[in-house]
Amino acid sequence: MSSTIAERAVELSGIRLGYQEVGQGKPVVFLHGAGGAPPHGASFVAMLGEHHRLVLPSRPGFDETPIGHCQALRDVVDVMAEFIKAVAGGKAHVVAQSLGGAVGCWLAILYPELVESLVLSAPSAFARRHAQAGGQVPTPEEIESFVAASSGPVNFGNRASCGCSLS
Repeated sequence: MSSTIAERAVELSGIRLGYQEVGQGKPVVFLHGAGGAPPHGASFVAMLGEHHRLVLPSRPGFDETPIGHCQALRDVVDVMAEFIKAVAGGKAHVVAQSLGGAVGCWLAILYPELVESLVLSAPSAFARRHAQAGGQVPTPEEIESFVAASSGPVNFGNRASCGCSLS
């Protein structure tokens, strides 16, 4: 079965936000990393589109989407929440890659009514720099400690906060 990837755009808060869409069913919103939207032909897009409605927005300031009024992470989170409401039609599964991880975390914290589930793929919000970590990958215990010690402005007790500020 072959899935056709549609190029679309939507106007949100004065920003013409480009996105790709493929498949049918419960929406899965993919938040890209610092490299922007996945390259055309990325195999995971077609594979996920075989079983899900995959929606891939280009966040403000990436690809063909202008930065608009977005000056801080919170602005981007708010625009992505608006995107999920407008395009996904409400609650969606969110997959957040690399730099998209910070946006995904804050979406789940600030807009839980829109996030069915959150998958973090190599989230940069929890990265340890090689000089600090001696080049070693952090252990699960180190990551848990980092999250627990997060200086983020939101504390949910046993719910992890994002290790990055909204401003």
